[in-house]
Amino acid sequence: MPNGNSITGKILYTYVGDILANTKTITYTLTDFTFNNKQVEGSDIINHIRSNINENPQSTIIVNFTITRSDGLVGVRTGTIVREWIEGSDTLLDWSNDVFLVSGNWSTAFNNGNTYNSNITTSLRRELTCWYFVSGTIDFNYNGLIFTGDYGNDTCDNNATITFSNGDPIEILL
Repeated sequence: MPNGNSITGKILYTYVGDILANTKTITYTLTDFTFNNKQVEGSDIINHIRSNINENPQSTIIVNFTITRSDGLVGVRTGTIVREWIEGSDTLLDWSNDVFLVSGNWSTAFNNGNTYNSNITTSLRRELTCWYFVSGTIDFNYNGLIFTGDYGNDTCDNNATITFSNGDPIEILL
């Protein structure tokens, strides 16, 4: 690829749409797929509805992937991510007013015993005019190291705070 990454294999996309229900499901499955010599197996299922309970477009992504490195390390990631388009869906050609809320959780387990779990506890707010999330919180548990990431208070900046289970906060730059 132009960026130096190497990929091989196939990505099979399946699309099922129901015009009357304003829904569509896109599934993509990997066949004999590698990314930079790592074997990648699994699929994503994206369920999209045109109008959720808040009358906003929403996509729910169900993730199920296994990555095998050449040294034998295997990681399995599963989870669900929900993305609600809360502003700007009525101006499709103007991305400057698009805002999304992201929620969900995912986990990654490795065959060496390491586990990583993430759970969005306050929806992450993503404004397309900003490179970073502008607010929201995620709880993390990385092999028993428990902490919360906080993206702030609706300000477009690269600042965030990590707070460990003992209550000690650390300011970080993203």
